[in-house]
Amino acid sequence: SSVLLFILNFFFYQLVIPLAENSLMSDEAFAFVDDLIYYLPVILILLCAVACLVINIVRLKMARKMCIHLVDRNVAEKLISDTEEEIELIYETFWYFNICPYCGLDPKPTDERCRGCGSSLEVKDLKKTKEGQIHKIEKPKVVEK
Repeated sequence: SSVLLFILNFFFYQLVIPLAENSLMSDEAFAFVDDLIYYLPVILILLCAVACLVINIVRLKMARKMCIHLVDRNVAEKLISDTEEEIELIYETFWYFNICPYCGLDPKPTDERCRGCGSSLEVKDLKKTKEGQIHKIEKPKVVEK
């Protein structure tokens, strides 16, 4: 590729330098224009290479941010799914009071009704209870045939 660059640079120089030779300018100005015409293709090629490098770096940073965003979204979706499964498990169990809220009798852990007053020990609203006041009894699993 360097040989091709040299040949292209030579032809470009040979095409453009006659224009500069025929114009009226000082020797210093002509030397500057002569160097500029000679090195212009190389400068342009270097600028293109730098532009490609910058574009590639920006593209990689954008791709990295997109990948991080996708991973974060997948993690969030997994957490949502896990939370929904936990909520389903909570509502698949029956929650019962440890102490009868009506008569204060201490029932057995498997009792669904109070032995003293006969009222249901089932908790209707989990939000109104405090930790330690309730326990759960798993629903019997139904086996489908």
